[in-house]
Amino acid sequence: MRILIVSPILPYPIKSGGQLRIYKLIQELSRQNEISLLSFASPGCQQAVEVLRGFCSRVEVVPVQKARGLASRAGILFDPRETNRHFGRARLLAGGAPIGAANLYHPEMASRLEEMLDSNHYDVVEINFCQMAHYLPERSGSRPATVLVDIDLAIATARRAARTARGVSRLLALAELRRLRHWAARMMPKFDAVVTMSDVDSERLIAVNPDIRTLVVPNGVDTSYFRFRNKDGRRMSMIYLGGTGHPPNTDALNYFAATIFPHIRNKCPLATLTVIGEADAGKLPLLRGDPAVELAGFVQDVRPRLSSAALMIVPLRIGGGTRLKILEAMSAGVPVLSTPVGCEGIETDSSEHIAVASDEQQFADLATQLLTDEEGRFLMATRARSFVEGRYSWRQIANDYQRSLSDLVRRGADG
Repeated sequence: MRILIVSPILPYPIKSGGQLRIYKLIQELSRQNEISLLSFASPGCQQAVEVLRGFCSRVEVVPVQKARGLASRAGILFDPRETNRHFGRARLLAGGAPIGAANLYHPEMASRLEEMLDSNHYDVVEINFCQMAHYLPERSGSRPATVLVDIDLAIATARRAARTARGVSRLLALAELRRLRHWAARMMPKFDAVVTMSDVDSERLIAVNPDIRTLVVPNGVDTSYFRFRNKDGRRMSMIYLGGTGHPPNTDALNYFAATIFPHIRNKCPLATLTVIGEADAGKLPLLRGDPAVELAGFVQDVRPRLSSAALMIVPLRIGGGTRLKILEAMSAGVPVLSTPVGCEGIETDSSEHIAVASDEQQFADLATQLLTDEEGRFLMATRARSFVEGRYSWRQIANDYQRSLSDLVRRGADG
C-alpha cells in the first residue's frame, strides 16, 4: 500500500510519546508499504528529515517558527501568508473549533497536502491528532481511505484538565472541552476509521457520537532496545519520564511534590527523584532546588537512567491514550507505580505487573513498600517483562494495523 502520514510534529528526534509512536509505526510499516510523510517542522530540521527518508519514499515539511522579537512579530503581522493563516484560524474558531485545532491551521499545510494527493495515488491518508482533523481531504470520485489517529484522546485530556483546574482556568478548560466534544462529534464520523490506543478510549468516542468508527491500535515497545536488566537499580531512587512542555506532566509532578513525596520521605529519608525530559524549573516550584531531586532535562538515550532507578512513578491525573513510558519501563525491568489515569489503556488487571494507587496516601505507601522490598521489585519486573513481550511488540502491532488498513482499502474499493 501507499500510505501518506500527516503529523503536526516531525517524529524525529524523539522527544515525546506521540513522536515515538509515529516513528516506530513508520519504521515498521515501511517494511511492506511505501510511506510518505507530511509534517510541520522547525527550521534546521534537515538532519532529522534525512533520518526519516531512510524509511519514507517522500518527506515534506511545512516550516513553522515563533516570532521572538518585536521586529519579528511586526514582520509576521504584515506577511500576507501569515494574514491568511490568522483569518483561517479565526474562521475555525467562529465555527466552534477547539483552540488547539485553530492553532494548527496553516494554509501551506493544506495546499501541500492537496499537491501530494494530486501528484500521487495513495491508498491511505493517516492524520495524527484530533486537532488536525480539519486537514481531512474532501475529494470527489475515487479517494484514499482516511484514518484519524487520536493519540492522546484529546477529549479525556480536556475533561481531566477541567476537573483539576480552578477559577478562571477551570472556566476556560470547560469551554475548550465543549468545543472538543462538538469537534469530535462533527469531524470524526467523516473518517473511515478513528484510531484509539485502547478499548476504553474507543468507548469514550462512541459515547460522543455512535457514528464514529473506531479501530484500536495500542502503543508498543521495542523489547530488543529496552532489554531487561539483570540487577536492580539504586535502592531509593525513583524516576519520572516527561517534560513540562506537556501540561499533564507538570500537573503530575506538582501533585507528587505537594501530596506524595513528603510522605515517602518520612519513611524513606534517602529517597530521590530524577525527572527526565525538558523541564522548566519555574513550573516546578516544590522540586526546584531540592537536593533529592534531579531535573536531568532531555536525554537522547533513557536506558542508562532507567537501569539506575529502583522505581518508575506515574502520578498522572490528566491525559488520555496509553503511556509509552510505562511499557518501556516494564520492558527494561523497572517496576512501575501509577495512578489509574496513568496506566489507563494498558490491558492488565494484575497487580503482579504494575502497582496502582487510587489516592496520594496509597501512592506513598506503595512507593515506600516497593523502595524497601528488593525481592518484590524484581518479581514484579520479571512478570511485567513477560507481559509486554506477549502483547506490546511494535512489530506485531504494526502487522495488525496493516491488516486493518488493507481491509479499509478493500471495503472502499468494493463501494
